[in-house]
Amino acid sequence: MRYVPILKSKPAELKALQDLAPEIKSQILPFIDLLPPQKDELADAWLEKVTTNLARSWPAELPLIVDGGSIAAARTSTGEAALLKLWHLCQAQGVGFTPVTSPSRLEAHQAAIQGIVRDRACGGLCLRLSGSDFDYDFPASPLTDLLRFLRVKETDADLLLDFGALSAGPVALLMRAYIESIPNLMAWRSVTVSSTAFPRDLSHFSPDSVNRVPRTDWKAWRSLCSRPLKRSPDFSDYAIQHPDLIDFDPKVMTMSAGLRYAAEEHWVIVKGRGLKKHKAATQMHKLCAKLVALPEYKGPDFSIGDKWIKDCAESRATHGNSMVWRRMGTGHHLTLTAHQVANVGVP
Repeated sequence: MRYVPILKSKPAELKALQDLAPEIKSQILPFIDLLPPQKDELADAWLEKVTTNLARSWPAELPLIVDGGSIAAARTSTGEAALLKLWHLCQAQGVGFTPVTSPSRLEAHQAAIQGIVRDRACGGLCLRLSGSDFDYDFPASPLTDLLRFLRVKETDADLLLDFGALSAGPVALLMRAYIESIPNLMAWRSVTVSSTAFPRDLSHFSPDSVNRVPRTDWKAWRSLCSRPLKRSPDFSDYAIQHPDLIDFDPKVMTMSAGLRYAAEEHWVIVKGRGLKKHKAATQMHKLCAKLVALPEYKGPDFSIGDKWIKDCAESRATHGNSMVWRRMGTGHHLTLTAHQVANVGVP
């Protein structure tokens, strides 16, 4: 089984991938959710930057999944679909990726996917089911029709069941029901279950506090795999981020200093105070020292993020900024979860 983390195409998450030890990289299959260009202008330069970032963050010889659904409406100078242009740019730099679609995607997106999968360099497709796809029975017919349209066989397709942010209820039973209803379950190249229990925001936590949030997504997957299945799915989560990005307005919202740190059964949230009135330089060394003193801390040799936390706690590293904090926390989470998945025994 593999670990398939879903990460946004932000610098912090991509740099966290780049930081990983080689043995951890070999155990995971990153799934990159592309964020759209911020400005309503031609996307050519932005696509070149994305290509460069992907090339830096992940070895070309290892598999990578990229979901470009958010850039379907982006315009290029040649009129070529943005996702198709990204594919060509990546190919020119020796970067390969598996493209993503679903039956509910826009026609323009499906056309771009069709152009990619017809390229001999393309090694297959990822079908991502999420949101309204789970309102009814497993969408067998739409998936079959889409594969036929794209001329892709199930043996060349990865199936991702993305349950998003978890709510209360028998989650593992729901996941099991969908897996058991998948036609030709053994034929798919891979089957993955994704979800997250990470909070949408941390505003409800008090300043200067240490908080623990259960990793219900991890517990649900373990529960799912604890009973015999015809096929055990790979594990996927959103690392230390909620699937929905908050539209942060610095005029009315205040960012706080803080650390997000994964333990085996929960996340540790070490929250400081708002950065408008309390500078990071006066907070982060103390917050890191507070984390290092907790029983969940894994030690400086566990990951690059853990080493930075230790160095910052002892004032041997600068206090960083929000991107650094997210990068270090993400790298630690990926390392820990890769170890967990690799060491889970499935009947």
